[in-house]
Amino acid sequence: MQSLLIPLSDWLWRGLALLWLALAPYAAKVEVSSAHSVLEAAVRVAVAGAVLGVLGYGVVRLAGRSRLGAALVAVAVVEALALGAVFAGPRAPLGRGLIWLFPVVWGVVAFHAAGSLAELFARSQSRESPSSRERAGWAAAAVVFGLLGVAASYRRIGSADALLVAALRSEPGNETLALRFRDAEQRRGDARGAAQTLRACVSANADACGCALPLLDAALERGAYAEAGGILVRAAPRCREAPRASGMLAEALAGGGELAAARQAADIALAKDRSDPHALYAKALLAEQDADLTLARHLLERAITAGRGGRARVDLGALLFKSGELAGARRLFEATLHDDPNDVPALYDLALVDQTENHYHPAREGYLKVLRLDPKNLDARYNLAVLTQAIGARSEAEHHVAEFEKAAAPGDTRLAALKRLVQ
Repeated sequence: MQSLLIPLSDWLWRGLALLWLALAPYAAKVEVSSAHSVLEAAVRVAVAGAVLGVLGYGVVRLAGRSRLGAALVAVAVVEALALGAVFAGPRAPLGRGLIWLFPVVWGVVAFHAAGSLAELFARSQSRESPSSRERAGWAAAAVVFGLLGVAASYRRIGSADALLVAALRSEPGNETLALRFRDAEQRRGDARGAAQTLRACVSANADACGCALPLLDAALERGAYAEAGGILVRAAPRCREAPRASGMLAEALAGGGELAAARQAADIALAKDRSDPHALYAKALLAEQDADLTLARHLLERAITAGRGGRARVDLGALLFKSGELAGARRLFEATLHDDPNDVPALYDLALVDQTENHYHPAREGYLKVLRLDPKNLDARYNLAVLTQAIGARSEAEHHVAEFEKAAAPGDTRLAALKRLVQ
């Protein structure tokens, strides 16, 4: 019984919410959440049952005076319940059903306005019955009132995107809608907005693993290991049981310096899946910490083969650079930038390869792009000063030294070296 109670409550609640939305689009939500507990579901069923009972009683009483009027009310209620079920899940938000229900609901309102309200008004003026023109006027007034309600709400219900925005404002933890809106933001190139949508989803709904895991993956890709750990802490326990979540945990721990815990988490993840890309990358980070660069290189290659791009490619490229394999390093950095042209570590390392190979212009442009994306990147600023001084661009070199001095921490020994360089 309990397993049926929540779906039943959702069906009833969504139907009544859509009916209310059709009547008052300026005041009603365009989406409602599922019941979070059996108790909440029971309360919703009780409230919905009471409302439907009142409506049913009204329909029965109305049938004595106007069978057509009663039938129209019943049709509107049944349609609301049906559309509430249709516009759920992948077809949500609920507000998408408004276009189908609004004409029926306000047709019912207009019918009764032309009948009961017009007759009541006529009796108040001591007349037996209203004229046909009066009835038409009452019906038209009802329709205009309904249309004004839609017009007042057009900004939140007038398009698919507006409906999504309005739905997420009232239900930010709705995983299905949040992911759909995230995809739309990504197509528009709004990466920051997409990430914020996922953060709001996770904050409002710890069970929204579909929001938490992409957010976690993005944090790992940026090397934001503390943020990744926070996402894992806030997410529901079942999210940590998702495929590859244990590997992500291992990577977050390894990147954050929790080496013993990272080893244990990586071993657990690899016991489940020997090709877990995040667990293999975590093992590579641990091997680098142990200064076992041969093992680190092997593990990075396995992680890349398993699908861990981004950071793993950049790290492997850095190892190749240190060993003098510049062509191999360049290929890895360029492959990373092909996927993400604004990857700061890959941009910096590619500029470093260009500088080593005496390609002045590409190196300079690479470092400048790094600084546009990350103005406080002191390594790029330092290398720019060295690079421009080396080719005789003294004024530019002095500019970069001055900018380095503004951003550097007190005691940074590189500052004294740069000042000696441009003297």
